[in-house]
Amino acid sequence: MDSLFSRRKVIAGGLRLAATSALSRPLRAFPLAASGSAFVLTPELETGPFYIASELVRKDITESKPGVPLRLHIRVIDATTYKPLKNAAVDIWHCDAAGIYSGYTSSNADGFGGPGGPSGPPPLDGNGHMPPPPPDHGPGGPPAMRPTDKETFLRGIQLTDADGFVEFQTIYPGWYVSRDIHIHTKVHVGGAVSGNIYAGGHISHTGQIAFPDDISDAVAKIAPYSHHKTMRTRLDEDHVFQSHTDATTMLQLSAVNAASLGDGMTGTIALVVDPSAAPEPANPIMRPMGPPERS
Repeated sequence: MDSLFSRRKVIAGGLRLAATSALSRPLRAFPLAASGSAFVLTPELETGPFYIASELVRKDITESKPGVPLRLHIRVIDATTYKPLKNAAVDIWHCDAAGIYSGYTSSNADGFGGPGGPSGPPPLDGNGHMPPPPPDHGPGGPPAMRPTDKETFLRGIQLTDADGFVEFQTIYPGWYVSRDIHIHTKVHVGGAVSGNIYAGGHISHTGQIAFPDDISDAVAKIAPYSHHKTMRTRLDEDHVFQSHTDATTMLQLSAVNAASLGDGMTGTIALVVDPSAAPEPANPIMRPMGPPERS
């Protein structure tokens, strides 16, 4: 991965920005490994309980959610040919600035996905399933309790171009109890787009993207993140990232305006995958629960 990204080296206003020398030149100038050299496969990490199949094919996934704008560039590399992987579907999803995911009532309503929640997700039952949702608190309940079943914010799929790139317009994610800031990813191969839904094929990679703690600390001081009172788990305390916080999972960030992170950032990462692989999720009991109803 050293051929794709250099070490973090930009200092702006005392804050280490995880910018790379590659970001100072056109994004499509990222070099590939020389023929015969080896890429390190991006590690397979758990899917988590918030995955929904049949995400919408779209570039802008914000749906007007407030937060620091994030222009996310992902390049998919074929580990067997050392070349960009064309027409792979990159699937991402993450929580909003308050730690809420779209598409789930039970997970959001129990406090796992919302600010001020309890100690983590509820225990699975004997069959490995999530427990039923708690009683409806009604429209007068706390904001974190409102259902998000029919909502689709901060979820989407894009197909890689001839250079292996996709781009998403999103926001810097928030956080929730037991997890540091992260974006979930899947790479699908062999499917096709029908309408605005990607279907078919198989999943060649399931992973998560980490964010540098120093930049997340600075973002946490900016509204609306500053209104979030849940303590954030640090990277070295996060059970997913404890062994995977190198260049294979860490997003490289560059500020649009070094004097004001609130103006937005560009984030870049490469996913190195074997397109013929179909690995089991790290937590196979967390199966996709189906798409939410589309209103």
